[in-house]
Amino acid sequence: MEAMMEQRDGVALFTICRPEKRNAVNFVVMEALEGALSEVEADERVKIFAITGAGDEAFCSGGDLHEFGPLRGAEAKQMLTRMGEVLYRLLTFPKPTAALVNGAAMGGAASWRRPAISVLSKKEAESGSFKGGSASQPAGAAPRCCSANCRTRGPSIYCCALNR
Repeated sequence: MEAMMEQRDGVALFTICRPEKRNAVNFVVMEALEGALSEVEADERVKIFAITGAGDEAFCSGGDLHEFGPLRGAEAKQMLTRMGEVLYRLLTFPKPTAALVNGAAMGGAASWRRPAISVLSKKEAESGSFKGGSASQPAGAAPRCCSANCRTRGPSIYCCALNR
């Protein structure tokens, strides 16, 4: 399994499960992420979408060069266009998003750390005591909580993590 999603208390947590490849995105992960975004967008019970990487070495090292490196011409353009669309969808997602960063974030994954996405360390997330950055939501929308122990003030979302 190269990626998985679990849901609890209004939070959908998408995990890239490739720690041996520093959680590099390949075609399988890209497809799983596209599917997860569609599923979460349609599910009214999910209030926040979070992404993390398995292990403790890397959040995501970007695209898998073993798979993407040999691509040329139209194939490379198709892959880059598709990944660009996934990244754009994350940045404009209609529900708050968070990156539970547990190590290096390289390539396109570094863009998940921009101000439109709440960023926190995985340790902060697991402790439930953090103040994230501004959450990704439609223009003019009020912040939305993901669970009873979530607090909001202005554009910030507090305590938006799965309890383990």
